[in-house]
Amino acid sequence: MIRNSFKIIFILVCCFLLVSCINNNTVNTDTEKMNNDLKDDNKVIEMKISATINGNIYEISLEDNDTSKKFVELLPLTIQMDDLNQNEKYFYLDAALPIQVYRPGNIETGDFMLYGNNCLVLFYESFQSSYSYTKLGTMNNVENLKQDLSSNRIEITFKNDLSQ
Repeated sequence: MIRNSFKIIFILVCCFLLVSCINNNTVNTDTEKMNNDLKDDNKVIEMKISATINGNIYEISLEDNDTSKKFVELLPLTIQMDDLNQNEKYFYLDAALPIQVYRPGNIETGDFMLYGNNCLVLFYESFQSSYSYTKLGTMNNVENLKQDLSSNRIEITFKNDLSQ
């Protein structure tokens, strides 16, 4: 009889543990689903703009910073950019933008930066630099960029027509 009681108690404890594990797994699954849903709700929507140069449209993925957000408020914007050092085009804005300066070390073709608080810079050559910039974004399709920026002064139109 005592043996049977122990068997019954043992079976009940096993059932209890089994039910507990099943419920715990359900709670973990529900928690994971809820966390994934929150991640989806908090996704950062990549902000994109276009730059038209010599009739060619280039897509620029903007950084998620105050500088880029303020720059987008200026759009649409058509400017004449001058050449500097045969690797970049620049233009001084009338208004200052907020800055988050860093020293990138390596500049890549297609980097779109702010020098100081009002000088837009678009790089069409990769090189090393000791200068500090605030990153606005990166041009995504740079295959023909150097060719399109080859003249000393070029006209670029920036538009906010690619967001989301």
